[in-house]
Amino acid sequence: MMKELESLKAIAESQLIELHNSLRDEREQKHIYKQQLDHRIQQESRRNLDSLRMTLNGHSSTRPDDDYLIEGDDDIEDDDTSRVPSSTEYSDTFENDQQEQQPVGNLFSEIHGNEIRKLELECLQLSQIKSSLDNQLLTINEKTKILSHKIQHLMDIIIPNKQLSTESNSDDTDNLLVKALESIEQIDSIVHKNLHLFNGDQDLLKKKSDEQENFIIKLKQDNNILMKQCNDSQTLFSKTHDNL
Repeated sequence: MMKELESLKAIAESQLIELHNSLRDEREQKHIYKQQLDHRIQQESRRNLDSLRMTLNGHSSTRPDDDYLIEGDDDIEDDDTSRVPSSTEYSDTFENDQQEQQPVGNLFSEIHGNEIRKLELECLQLSQIKSSLDNQLLTINEKTKILSHKIQHLMDIIIPNKQLSTESNSDDTDNLLVKALESIEQIDSIVHKNLHLFNGDQDLLKKKSDEQENFIIKLKQDNNILMKQCNDSQTLFSKTHDNL
């Protein structure tokens, strides 16, 4: 009985340690994933902003300045008529400006689209990781319930009417494990406390068994003596009968 209790205690302790390590690893993994995601988002945002700023700076540096803005006021007054652009020239200039601004808008849209696609991909990966972690957590909770039932069975054997809550979810799993560890400590204390009594009972039983064996041996010896006396008496009776 005591060996069975010690074996169950060792199994329960190993399962508790395994569950505790699994929970700790999951929390560390979630923290690492969050740090990696934040770092990646910051890097991508900085890279995209740098690319956009370089593109805008290159565009502004390549655009030619209007000649009539550089000339002095005297030249404008002297040659005012020749420097006023015609409607055709103004239309061509406006179209050129639109054509030059269009690649910038397309580049910004492309960068923004790439950013959105990357975020969507990372969200999908995080969703898959979350689903996997949820499944692992459900498995851990099921194992915790099984372990709690085993510990409750031991407590019922050793300490009657000692109840251990077996309701478990993602929020109170740690509390349930702590209670299970406390129950195991109580079982261990009771086992060590009563171990000497059990050993004493074993010695007493062995002593009584030896006494019974000696008594049986003595009875066998007495029985053999009685059988011999009986045989002698029967032989004597037979001789007496023959003489008569």
